[in-house]
Amino acid sequence: MQHCRGAHWDEVKGGFFDVARDRTGSAYLATPAKPVQDAPTPSGNGVAALVLARLAALTDEAQWRGLLDRQLATFGGAASQLGLYGATLLRAIDWALSPVTRVEVSGVRGPGAACDMHLLALQTYLPRKVVVRKTAETPAATVCVGTTCSLPVTAPDALRALLG
Repeated sequence: MQHCRGAHWDEVKGGFFDVARDRTGSAYLATPAKPVQDAPTPSGNGVAALVLARLAALTDEAQWRGLLDRQLATFGGAASQLGLYGATLLRAIDWALSPVTRVEVSGVRGPGAACDMHLLALQTYLPRKVVVRKTAETPAATVCVGTTCSLPVTAPDALRALLG
């Protein structure tokens, strides 16, 4: 995303161009565009917004949230006109406005409780979920929804109850 920001981001008006600023092409590609309509594949700017939302949730770095807010301010007003063709952008808006579920699993690498909890976290569907795996001496998992976090649990069944 750092590369995309440097090569494609429009600092003046916001949004990502479909071709890098230092590239020139022929015919259609000679004219930079900022697609936001999903047709037939997800739009570049919708995907960029979704990536920024996930990066903000995974890293807690203000730069990603700030860029996400700018991206949504640039294109959010068009969402009602896009209908079905704005699904990717709307998913990013959902990530920005609704609490994210962050599951953090720590423990030794290889088979054991931490591996089982990590697999369970990855396999359980929750909207706006990110899973982070860390190495530690003892297995533990926490589930945070927005800014509210559970106490650590140490067994897959306990994690299943938190995710249920």
